[in-house]
Amino acid sequence: MAAHVNKVGFPRVVVLAVDPILAAIDLHGRSWSLLANAAPGDVDGAALVQRGALAALLGTPCTTPAGARRLLLHLRAALASNGCTLHLDPLAAGLVAARAADLALLLGLPGARAPIPLGEAAATVVHALNRAGAAALAYLAPPH
Repeated sequence: MAAHVNKVGFPRVVVLAVDPILAAIDLHGRSWSLLANAAPGDVDGAALVQRGALAALLGTPCTTPAGARRLLLHLRAALASNGCTLHLDPLAAGLVAARAADLALLLGLPGARAPIPLGEAAATVVHALNRAGAAALAYLAPPH
């Protein structure tokens, strides 16, 4: 935060808005690195940390277009990397792919589309998944 004094003597405060998604991206990136570098006896604990960080990442809103673009890049990198372990968890990978598709559509990127074409049967499945969204996020959260 920076303060300036105008000609009349009243302070003018300039506040920079910070998008909360940036902290969630950082946390997930650190957990990804922790898991990639975990000693054999620490892999299970690091995987729980990463699952919790992924749940936080997917549950944190983007409040700026710049934050949405950063998240989209991060999610695409996670999907492309085997080090992130999404290839081991199809549900988590599907949630990440869906959030990335939503962001691409929101940002109006060329070629952005839903991850799968929806027919009538698929729409029924998607409707059921939407109702189970809270359960899916609970699945990603680490146990207490």
